[in-house]
Amino acid sequence: MICIFVDAPNHFTPKAEFAIESMLSVYDCPFYFVKQATDFRKSDHVKLYYGSNSELIEATDVHLFSSEVAFEYFSSREVFNEELCMMIETEYGENLPVLFHKSDSQFDLVASAFYFLSDWEKALPTSRDAHRRVLYKNTLAGKLGIANRPVVNEFTGIIVGEIRDRTNLEIQRRQWGGRDFAAVITHDIDRIRKKYAGTVKRELYDIPLKNAHNLPVRKRIKRMTGSAKDLLTPGDTYETSILKSFEFEKELGVTPTFLFKSIINKHKNDAADYLSNPFFETIVSNLVEMNAEIGLHASYEAGFDAQLFSKEKKQLENKLHRVVESHRYHYVRYDHTFGFRILWHGGIKTDSSIGWAEMAGFRTGFTHPHYIFDIELNQKIPVLQLPMMLMDMQLFHYMGLSEKEAVQYAKQQVDIVRRYGGVVVWNFHHLIYDDVEAPGCAQLFEKGLRYLHKKNSLFITMKECYDYYTKTL
Repeated sequence: MICIFVDAPNHFTPKAEFAIESMLSVYDCPFYFVKQATDFRKSDHVKLYYGSNSELIEATDVHLFSSEVAFEYFSSREVFNEELCMMIETEYGENLPVLFHKSDSQFDLVASAFYFLSDWEKALPTSRDAHRRVLYKNTLAGKLGIANRPVVNEFTGIIVGEIRDRTNLEIQRRQWGGRDFAAVITHDIDRIRKKYAGTVKRELYDIPLKNAHNLPVRKRIKRMTGSAKDLLTPGDTYETSILKSFEFEKELGVTPTFLFKSIINKHKNDAADYLSNPFFETIVSNLVEMNAEIGLHASYEAGFDAQLFSKEKKQLENKLHRVVESHRYHYVRYDHTFGFRILWHGGIKTDSSIGWAEMAGFRTGFTHPHYIFDIELNQKIPVLQLPMMLMDMQLFHYMGLSEKEAVQYAKQQVDIVRRYGGVVVWNFHHLIYDDVEAPGCAQLFEKGLRYLHKKNSLFITMKECYDYYTKTL
């Protein structure tokens, strides 16, 4: 048991407690916070002190240095200057960026971890894309080139190492159903049918003639030719793709989470309504057979409109005759001031909307799920976040990787998450096996999941991840 005292200004105390709780949740060691120094000193348990008052610290205490600069920084909304980072060496490598420090031996790991875990940058005045999303290149991770480095896990390792060195406390990493790490495989189902008027226009006019996707001429011609063939061939490519994904996941024993659209007010960036399509019932019956989970993939505008979100969730629940508890926003797009509060008040327990649209990697610097921190309310909210680490089209469309490079990138992520005992969170769409629209995605999907299976990952749904997390804390 660890007794923790956060000795910080009122505005920063909830932030520090959130960061410490998130990091220690990785380990099978009970802990609790006290609000008063007298209660801290009276405790018979291992004591962990975060602060700078030397009079409160005894030789046997674990002391985490706090930075006045950090307290001041988090009372503002200034963009962090990456040149202020101090690079230190850990057991996992060199050049770990610590944001707040006083000397080579005094650095604030808690405040540095909070910066990443809270996704603090979503509230900063940084450049955004046309969908109001923070661009990877404008983030601290982008400027430092650490997308695929889980810095918070390294901060955690330093803190736990200090606890072990100064106490006799045995601290073991938590396991996932007796296994070292887990994997949550999600599917954003934007469409379930390819053969409709909108697709014909997109594939035979918008992309090849208007160059809506900014492709070179050769690729436009190749895609138009392939799409024309698809649209003239009996059957439907999206339906075939979804069924093939079921077949492969059943082979490996994967229990996926399928996130469905529920269109109330259609925006141009939303797909057509498909809940009344007979093939939707085929999808649901397969998911029931697989013990999979069904969640909501809220529309383009729902992250800015609580009433719209509520209507979409209710419509999907009425269609399914079951409660929906997991979610991801379409385009990973939401209002940074209250988008996650919408989920909380709407009955969502676990979400996977934090992730870069154009870059795969660890946006919160962590390989583990953690609660969401509401920056405006200055408090933790009880929605468990499963940061999206990889999305199929990121690797090919945005990052420009070859099929071989994409598979290698995915395998590298698996190795990193396994090393830290976390949860792989990947996202695939309805067109995995559509070689015209998504070349390389089928190979990424199959080789990535086979590698997870080979490394003995526990495949779980988003809701099962929530259950594991909450039952062990």
